[in-house]
Order: sequence, then C-alpha cells, then structure tokens
Amino acid sequence: MNIDTLRNTLSLLVTGIIYPNEEECKDEIERRKFENDLFVTINKNAKPVDADTIIQVQAIMNPTSGEATSRKSHRTS
Repeated sequence: MNIDTLRNTLSLLVTGIIYPNEEECKDEIERRKFENDLFVTINKNAKPVDADTIIQVQAIMNPTSGEATSRKSHRTS
C-alpha cells in the first residue's frame, strides 16, 4: 500500500524537528543528544491517552475488529 492510498484512509500525525543551532547539530552526536532530550521532555510530560481514543483509532485501522464492532453497536443502542 502506498502513502497516497493511506492519506485517503487515515489521518497521520507527523512530527518534524527543527534543530535550534544548525552549526552544533551538524555533529551527529549533538543531534542525537538533542533528539533524546526532546523525546524525554515530550514523553515525561505527556498525559495518558484515554481508552475511548485508543478504541477509536483501532476501529479506524480495523473496522471489523471486536472493538470496532462493539463500539458501533454501543453507539446505536
């Protein structure tokens, strides 16, 4: 499956990194340090994803799964 097909099916979240100091980040080790610090900062402060959101994402990815089917029947009741 190519990206064009997926774009019509899913909304994908993409993150880009803008390095603050271009000269310093030319060094691969400094780039990795910056990326690691960014990862830790984001994940240390992230709030847990609620179960309903996870089920919604799973239902989009696999509409015939048990979770998706139970969600559909629950909403129509």
